[in-house]
Amino acid sequence: AEQDPGKVYDDEELMFEWGVGREVAGMMAREDPARALELIPNPKPPEITGSCLKCHSSETPKRGICPRRYSREDKWALAKGWGMATGMFSQDAEAGLRAYLELSERDLTRWQRQNPSLPLLAVSGSIPLENDQVPEMAAALENPEFASIRPDIINLTLHDALYEGGVAAMAERAKFLPLTEADLNRYMDDVIGDGSERGLRRTEINVFYTEPEATLQWVSEVRSETDQREMIPKMVVNWAKRDATAAVTWLGEQSPSPVRDQTIATLVTKGPNLAPESAAAWALEIRDERMRSTALQNVVNAWKQQDPQAAQDWLRSNQLAD
Repeated sequence: AEQDPGKVYDDEELMFEWGVGREVAGMMAREDPARALELIPNPKPPEITGSCLKCHSSETPKRGICPRRYSREDKWALAKGWGMATGMFSQDAEAGLRAYLELSERDLTRWQRQNPSLPLLAVSGSIPLENDQVPEMAAALENPEFASIRPDIINLTLHDALYEGGVAAMAERAKFLPLTEADLNRYMDDVIGDGSERGLRRTEINVFYTEPEATLQWVSEVRSETDQREMIPKMVVNWAKRDATAAVTWLGEQSPSPVRDQTIATLVTKGPNLAPESAAAWALEIRDERMRSTALQNVVNAWKQQDPQAAQDWLRSNQLAD
């Protein structure tokens, strides 16, 4: 294979029974990336037929073809092509990206459309990327040829650091990529959510479940204050539902700010069942006068329904009876 990887690639027994396609593609990418790219499968797109149009109603399928009518051989070739692209990427990031780009254009099978290979490969963490390859990925992001897979390049680069080193390592790697604000916000929205897992797709993850403090720190560093006031309160409430002690401890360590005010107000009114006296004490820490008054009133009103005498005693002791 080291002497003639192309010959091994054409040997069906070695490629399929021994499963060396990815390794051979890596060798070819290292020795002759142009030759490796030539071997990426390029099946002829299936033609539309009368029966095909029935399943698409009266509309013409995207790109004018039916994605379900590849031959079995072509489907096998495409599956092998994705493995080849990963092998190429391990040796030559640019060659691998070109292979992924070509395959994303050529693979029109139903499976590929329902389970896009590149995002799934990225989210699985199965494509290793060394730090010295990051400049290649940064260059690819600035190359118009790769515009159609730009989100996937970002995912490949950052997910790898995330799996290997966690949120802090991923956030540090992001600094070396030419990301727009929209790029970074999209990526963050994909990997964070609000900690509730509502609407999470198969190609997404939620780092807030495993590293809540690091994730909140990342949001605080790179998102606008408006975004923080929208995101952080929801995240802290969902964290508190899983681990109230950790969430409340973290909140107590934060410096006074509008974001902290909003988080406290959300926690005491929409969070898990804090003891009424504890919730009221937290409400008093809100610096914004109007927000503090509203939050405190909501807490006390709920407290009065449970134990009106205790609520009244607490108000007197804090000189708030009026």
